[in-house]
Amino acid sequence: MSYAIEISHFSYSRTGNDVMVTFSTSPADRYVRSDVVVSRLIAGETLVVPVRGGLGDLASIYTFNPAGTTIWAALDRPKDLDELTRLLEQEYEVSGSDARADVLLFLNEMRAAGLVAVLGGDGNETAAPETSQNRVGG
Repeated sequence: MSYAIEISHFSYSRTGNDVMVTFSTSPADRYVRSDVVVSRLIAGETLVVPVRGGLGDLASIYTFNPAGTTIWAALDRPKDLDELTRLLEQEYEVSGSDARADVLLFLNEMRAAGLVAVLGGDGNETAAPETSQNRVGG
């Protein structure tokens, strides 16, 4: 089985530069799908549409390949970084460091898009503190 995290973001109303945002993580953090998205599995890929104002935001559609789909499926219930890392290690037989790096990439992108929520050690959703921003694209 091939392994590589691929996330495609189709945005039909782009203006300005893309911004990559990274967030700090805590070992107590647990991640879960946001409740403001609709997702469907089609031909082994997951399509995710954010819901804004009660309607699907068809101007922003995300697709995940099988590795991204594996993480997304696991996020139907809160999971911590270690659980998600072990899942990729077992499913795709990759090193722990590669799996962790890919999970962090996935979580950062999904948090920045508002598709994944973070639950602190107390089980309540936490604000996502920014630690850095890097301009990507032009």
